[in-house]
Amino acid sequence: MAEAKPDDHGATGSAQGATEPDPGSGASGRPPEKPAKQAAKQERSAKQGKPARSAKQSFDTVRSAVATVVWVVAVLAALVLAAGALVVALDFNARNGVVEFLTETADRINLLGELKTFEPEGRSRDAVQDARTKEVLVNWGICAVAYLVGGKILDKLIRP
Repeated sequence: MAEAKPDDHGATGSAQGATEPDPGSGASGRPPEKPAKQAAKQERSAKQGKPARSAKQSFDTVRSAVATVVWVVAVLAALVLAAGALVVALDFNARNGVVEFLTETADRINLLGELKTFEPEGRSRDAVQDARTKEVLVNWGICAVAYLVGGKILDKLIRP
């Protein structure tokens, strides 16, 4: 019968189920050794630094960034127009600062102007509000779509 020998930690074990630790597995507390080729490659890359990007790669990166900015601006303009139309359609308090900002900004960025005008069907406040709501929804809605379509076209033209 095989005699059990104490290991480094003082425990005894039988020789039947025991396996030797893999020298490259780090079981001894040390990290596994790297092959010579990998170590040489890391040393070379550390000395040389990162390879420089080509001019085309840099130019393409700038074009992508510009295309992204153009698209984001178009989406933000469409969102302001849609939010402005919403606050007008829901008849929010026009003296509120946020509502005033949205309606004035939407009116300023409406580059298409008045495409369609609606006449009030009477002189009541509701008739005037209905006509204003229709004008805003049609004009600002078309302008928002134009911003999105134009922004996406510019994005595709600019992006590499």
